[in-house]
Amino acid sequence: MPYRFRLWAVVFVLLSVMHAPLGCHANSVNSNTPVAQAEQMFLFPFFRGQGESGVFLAVSRDGLDYRFANFGQAIFTPPDWQGQHLTRDPSIIQHDGVFHMVWTTNWRGRVMGYASSADLVNWSKPLMIRPFAESLADEDQPENVWAPELHYDPVQGDFFVVFSSTIPRELNDNDGSDNDWDHRLYIIRTKDFKTFTEPKVLFDPGYTSIDGHLVFDDRQNDDLADDRWVMVYKKEKRQMPGKNLWLATIDAKMSGEWQIMPHPIAGPGATISPTDWVEGPSLVRTKDAWLLYWDTYDRGRYSAAMSTDLENWTDLTDKLRMPTRHPRHGTVFLADVSGTDLPLPSFTETDRLQNGDFEHAVDDKPTAWQMNRWSGQVVHKYFPEDGRNGSAAVAIGSEIGADAAWSAYAIVEPRTRYRLSGWIRTEEVRAGSGMGALLSISSMDGARSEPLIGENPWTQVEVIFNSGNRRDIQINCLFGGWGESIGRAWYDDIKLEPVE
Repeated sequence: MPYRFRLWAVVFVLLSVMHAPLGCHANSVNSNTPVAQAEQMFLFPFFRGQGESGVFLAVSRDGLDYRFANFGQAIFTPPDWQGQHLTRDPSIIQHDGVFHMVWTTNWRGRVMGYASSADLVNWSKPLMIRPFAESLADEDQPENVWAPELHYDPVQGDFFVVFSSTIPRELNDNDGSDNDWDHRLYIIRTKDFKTFTEPKVLFDPGYTSIDGHLVFDDRQNDDLADDRWVMVYKKEKRQMPGKNLWLATIDAKMSGEWQIMPHPIAGPGATISPTDWVEGPSLVRTKDAWLLYWDTYDRGRYSAAMSTDLENWTDLTDKLRMPTRHPRHGTVFLADVSGTDLPLPSFTETDRLQNGDFEHAVDDKPTAWQMNRWSGQVVHKYFPEDGRNGSAAVAIGSEIGADAAWSAYAIVEPRTRYRLSGWIRTEEVRAGSGMGALLSISSMDGARSEPLIGENPWTQVEVIFNSGNRRDIQINCLFGGWGESIGRAWYDDIKLEPVE
């Protein structure tokens, strides 16, 4: 084993990797929280960064406690389309056992993406959908195709996509919109995702609007006249009150006039998040209530609210738990996942830290963990069979000194005691200006285990801490710590558990 580590000196790398956080969590939910049917789950596809890394998926049983599916890895990666290579604003629905997905391919462009899957693992070849015909004159072509939302229409028996576009001739320098883009919500329909109707304006409230998501409100009787479509959308104007979410309704056949609710739900001018800019809403109807989700993007978090009548809303943001600090604009929907092979979380109380045993890895890197280096020269390694029971482990080595870690994020409940534990093995570790090999919580004084130095067989270490006001933490398999240490250390079976 030492010889294998000494080879690392030949391939020293200086790493400063700061990827978006990954993690997993659990939380308690009030008994009166609405839930999906037993055979269904809440699914939340979303993107990270600018959408360059693909579509990620979180799942929930109760609509509030969301955890990563697929070990936090993307379930779909962007196709190699020149100039249109992002997967932003993913919208997925399930119909007749098939998942259909559309997404925004770039900030500017005249297309959107489409793919389908039976199991959320294997996807069809991605297709470009061009809503506006190429034969149209340039002045009739859109500057962009934003936030496509896919729906199935039980009345007309087809699919439709609602999206936002700006046609240059519609520019209005006085409407207070971003970049003077005068967005409207358009609709196209299809039965087979091969041929589509010509785009038509679906919604024009007299101001720029984007991010329209619809839900069919079936009143559970035989009279179609009682049914309707409910749409939540973003008023895009900078001029206040703007950058907020509104509700509008229309008859089941979409043949009448839109009825806009008198007040916004969230954002400036609303009682919920009145000081925040919000976007990317999605609306879910359960048996007992409506759940609304949105991206509070200026605060770097996701939010939620609940209503039984679409008029009075209760803010649930404090109860909402997401597996990453800031998932970006996605669409929550209900689906049956019993037929998919996609790895799902266990939803156990101890499943707060994902992949703490390092058993799941992609390209020799454990999922949900990232490499950090704060100073010195270090090598991070993943060993599939060097764990304490012949299982997987991660390791850190430095011949001249380093302050580094394998790090992961976890969601925690505020003002709660936790035990962070794990196993560490060391070889020739000298503390140097640091502490040695240990476990720690970033930016939390005293939240660290006793450091190990010298030669140590697999040794269990732990630290008990209180989360304070924190809702998420960074866990470190630390080498060095507030200084640089020398030697080699292995880490395995990291756990985060609540303490009574």
